Amino acid sequence: MPKVLIAEDYMFNYLLLQRFLKKLNYEFVVCDNGQKALEELKKQDFDIVLMDIEMPVMDGIEAVRHIRADFTGQKQEIPIIALTGHHEDDYFGNLNKVGFNDCLMKPIDLNVLENKLNQYIKAIDLIVKEKESKKFNVDKELQLDYLYEFADGDNTFVREMIDLFVKNAPDFIENMKEGFKKNDWEKLRYNAHKFSPQLAFFGLKTIIEEVDSIEEYAVKKVFADLIEDKIINIEINCKIALEKLSNITI
Repeated sequence: MPKVLIAEDYMFNYLLLQRFLKKLNYEFVVCDNGQKALEELKKQDFDIVLMDIEMPVMDGIEAVRHIRADFTGQKQEIPIIALTGHHEDDYFGNLNKVGFNDCLMKPIDLNVLENKLNQYIKAIDLIVKEKESKKFNVDKELQLDYLYEFADGDNTFVREMIDLFVKNAPDFIENMKEGFKKNDWEKLRYNAHKFSPQLAFFGLKTIIEEVDSIEEYAVKKVFADLIEDKIINIEINCKIALEKLSNITI
């Protein structure tokens, strides 16, 4: 059963949210300020946070800054949806830089809320299933057939391409990590886009799928919380593949 942390100080809104989440069969905890939300997140696990922006004691923006900076693992990466009455076009862009994943405008449209909750919960479930079912097997995936065909018998070219890939792959990963940390969607998209075709030369399908999904997320500017997990997977699997490639004798 999905579990939601609600940080909202206006009784009308949190009673509305409680009633709606009960209908969806979600568990939930309600706090009336950001400080209490942080305390609850320290004590227990949640799948998603609904965070009001303007609250006493600690507002939503400060609370999210603490979550992204002070927590670790899944709690640091938890999807956080802002609850706000601001409708300016650039308002969510500023919230996204702070660490919010999405925004829900007040008055709360319950259909929109349900769609957003489903979107994030399904995405989290998908990542969990991928981790459980998709184990990278370098011996099965790594192959040089396409590269040899492209080289047309020139083994020196094959060696040069392998060495170039081994040298440059860590830079693409570091650039994706930096783009993610700085909320630079274009840098993230660009490096994923450039990295994927190089992986294809070596048949690394599991890594390609992760890189391609990062590019899609970066284009749409969504699921920021899921990107870091994918970058970590890419880095771990690439290290295995690069070590294997470095030891290949041509």
